[in-house]
Amino acid sequence: MQDWNDRVFTYTNRYSNMVLVPTYDLFEQNLLKYISSADHFHPNGDGYERIADRIVQILK
Repeated sequence: MQDWNDRVFTYTNRYSNMVLVPTYDLFEQNLLKYISSADHFHPNGDGYERIADRIVQILK
């Protein structure tokens, strides 16, 4: 996961009109709280809410 994040960060830094919104830290300590129990991969409602909060923080 960290390798993926590093590659995406490097890629987005090449372009001034792209912004990477980091979310790994939201999930690493709260995985069971924010990940869907249906597929154990995608965020659940609370997880998506945390992601939305982070996007708002970045846009301010």
